[in-house]
Amino acid sequence: YAQAYAIVLALCEDGATKAAIEQALEGNPALSNPKQVFPSYFISKLETVDGISWDGAWRTTEAGQRMRALLA
Repeated sequence: YAQAYAIVLALCEDGATKAAIEQALEGNPALSNPKQVFPSYFISKLETVDGISWDGAWRTTEAGQRMRALLA
């Protein structure tokens, strides 16, 4: 899932809606392999570990920026 997390973290740098995240992940193999998941899965997981937070849009946190650097 590393690529999908990296996409979400990058997109949220300037703020992103759930719809924008869903569009960015559309067709991504991570949504179907190894099991079917939805874009909200990545939002939820990143929010749980403080990688992104909501303030009118999903935004990458400082911790998320560090995560993104590790995924690069």
